[in-house]
Amino acid sequence: MLLQTEAPECGLACLAMIAGYYGHHLDLATLRGRFPLSPRGTGLARVIEIAQRLDFASRALKLDVDQLDQLRTPCILHWNFNHFVVLKAVTSKVVVIYDPAQGIRRLPFDALSRSFTGVALELWPASSFAPRKAAPAVKLRMLIGPVSGLSRVVCIVLVLALALEIFSLVQPLLLRWAIDEVIVGGDRDLLTVLALGFGLLLIMQQATSAMRAWALLYFSTNFNVQWRANVFAHLLNLPIRYFELTCPHQTGPVGT
Repeated sequence: MLLQTEAPECGLACLAMIAGYYGHHLDLATLRGRFPLSPRGTGLARVIEIAQRLDFASRALKLDVDQLDQLRTPCILHWNFNHFVVLKAVTSKVVVIYDPAQGIRRLPFDALSRSFTGVALELWPASSFAPRKAAPAVKLRMLIGPVSGLSRVVCIVLVLALALEIFSLVQPLLLRWAIDEVIVGGDRDLLTVLALGFGLLLIMQQATSAMRAWALLYFSTNFNVQWRANVFAHLLNLPIRYFELTCPHQTGPVGT
């Protein structure tokens, strides 16, 4: 299942899903770059043209709802006169639709008849068709962009956390020493030394804990600010056509 990210790219999303079904995995960004879209949307003729350039053979059909089980699936259905969906399967009770705008839908025939316009497009691999592996997944670093100082702060936090663990291990040793040597042996001079050691250890532990909390706060704040700045800079670099395709009814001149 592949969801559209721009209003007029339902046809591209349907083609990408069918291509993936036959082993030719494409993402919408690749298709969008190869086949620019009009803000007014994509007609059936344009979908057929793109399918041919993707090495698919096609056949447009006019049919009734009760003839859907005769189609070669998956195929594309014209929907509400302004949309395309993928017909995945037809059963005796429901029809399985992959809608790029809403996701997977299972509709009874009466509900389907209210949206299906009677036009379908069958697609199958042509002789020149070749499978293609999926593109590598987008890494987190690619999404957030460069963040300066990340490695240094992480190293500091790890060192401070290790120091706190060491302090936690030293305390039981000092307590055992005090019991064995001071209480049992009656060494009052050692008691003074151990008391000073406990006090110094407590101060160092609290200071280290405060430093770690500050480092975590600094890291989270700095990361959040830089990430938002990277996203905002990316949005400023996008062409106006991206916003026209994403929100075609919400763009216009900026008021003063």
